[in-house]
Amino acid sequence: MKLSSYLPCYLPWAPSRWAAQHVKVRHTLWKGAAVALMGLTSFSTLPSFALAEYPNKVIEIVVPFAPGGGTDTISRILAEEMSKDLGQSIIIDNRPGASTMIGSKIVADSTPDGYKLLMASFAHAVNPHMNPNIKYDTATAFAPVALVAKSYNILVVKADSPIKSVQPPPAIRSRS
Repeated sequence: MKLSSYLPCYLPWAPSRWAAQHVKVRHTLWKGAAVALMGLTSFSTLPSFALAEYPNKVIEIVVPFAPGGGTDTISRILAEEMSKDLGQSIIIDNRPGASTMIGSKIVADSTPDGYKLLMASFAHAVNPHMNPNIKYDTATAFAPVALVAKSYNILVVKADSPIKSVQPPPAIRSRS
């Protein structure tokens, strides 16, 4: 299986039933994602007969955030669709804490058999630069497979605030 043969999946940012109903997945995408999604370091370490029988047990997606947030919601939608396509149960294991490093370490230390996956986020890329004592090597312990969703960080203020842009009005600037 070539990673380049999988099409990226886009899940609209809408944690609702609408999003779940509009997720379009291809069986080959999810099979490939389940085999390698942030859990395997190399396909060469698995014998060919191991992939032929996959999946033959419950798959676990580790979500390094608390239940109920955006990443958890998207992970649950993804798990539901993957389960339908693969014919296997998929569970979500929320392991929040330490800026996602607790959940990431669990997957980094797991057997690279494709049954323990990680739903990584932006923090996964930032952590090695912010924490020199990280207990795993993000660059070598994980293999990305597919873009599952996009989200944006947005700067907001209270609706009746005088601030309407990142450039403060003259009255605010003169106070500083």
